Amino acid sequence: MSRVKLLKTEVWDNDIPAICMVCGEKPAQTSHPTQMKHVFFPLNVLGIVGHMITPKKMPMNVCCCNDCKAGYLNEVNMQTIWASLKTVVLLSFVYIFTVKSAGLPKNLLIPVILMAIVLILETVYFWTIGKKNAIRCAKMDAGTVSLDLPNGKWAVAYTKYKEDKKSRRKATQAPIHDAPPPAAPSTGGDGTPPPPAQTPNLQSGFPGVESGALIAFEGMEHAQIPPQLPDFLDAVKQGDSERLEEVLKKGGDLQETMPNGMNALHLAAVAGGMQMADLLIRRGIPVNSEMANGLTAMHLAVQANNQNMVGLLLAKKGDPNHPNKEGRTPLHWCAAVADDRLDPNNRYKMANVLLRGGGDINAKDKDGNTPADLAKKTGDAKMVEVFS
Repeated sequence: MSRVKLLKTEVWDNDIPAICMVCGEKPAQTSHPTQMKHVFFPLNVLGIVGHMITPKKMPMNVCCCNDCKAGYLNEVNMQTIWASLKTVVLLSFVYIFTVKSAGLPKNLLIPVILMAIVLILETVYFWTIGKKNAIRCAKMDAGTVSLDLPNGKWAVAYTKYKEDKKSRRKATQAPIHDAPPPAAPSTGGDGTPPPPAQTPNLQSGFPGVESGALIAFEGMEHAQIPPQLPDFLDAVKQGDSERLEEVLKKGGDLQETMPNGMNALHLAAVAGGMQMADLLIRRGIPVNSEMANGLTAMHLAVQANNQNMVGLLLAKKGDPNHPNKEGRTPLHWCAAVADDRLDPNNRYKMANVLLRGGGDINAKDKDGNTPADLAKKTGDAKMVEVFS
């Protein structure tokens, strides 16, 4: 068995490899809608009742090849059979407590033995026959689901899929992450210093982008990472969790910020470090903390065209309706950035993720514009349709 941890947004959007989840090798040819459930102790001994009342459940599609389809469906049926047997034994307990209570505890002996036999047989079956085709939920929280798969091949394919996607995103992503190195000091012919260089933003400083093609949001220029960072923030930028822990042990400040107010979580959102962002939130950095211009990590994740980061922040109670100083929420930013270098399909998915996470389609900025109004101004018909 092999365990793989997925973001729920990836599962909902089918943003996973189109490979059979059973064998992990052949292309997926069939899709089976299922209600994935984490039936934890003591609910797992309640049979069908436990499956019904568990709070940890989510819909997903299990993809199989034609060769593995029958084995997977057989395993699904076997899980139902085991749950039914446990339910029957459970009903016998209820019967004895309500009708045969005079003979307690002697009358409980047979049901206890039957339950033990069922649990032992289920365990033996799973580790001999069932695990060859079983796809089970091992853990589930607000934003992620961990699946136990028959082998590690699909997990390897998933890791490669994520790496390839990250490489494609970096190749098409607007270069807003790193601030340009400082120019060497020089003087004009009359000895006066030249004017300061303009800070690149999404409407100026990038070749190939026509003026007026984008909506320049105040505060975009703040999403710049200086070339020189303190050890703590540099570890965050590089996604090096071990180095981060070492710096903190030596007295590093988790709340350290840059002059523009960008903290470690903002930096992780810009740099795209999912595991780093999760670690920082668990260590105590507020998910809705503000930097310059009232920007949150979710604004920056939207600007970086990182749908999965947005999903993570939503799962960690990030506010999709947090306005910046101009009253613009992450949904405004998602609606208005019309840049051909950013993957448009990813942006449409990101808008749906924000809406599903509670984003207010009617939120207005200080100019009275809703996300739909800004989408119309960019001329993006498909994005307008998302908000219709």
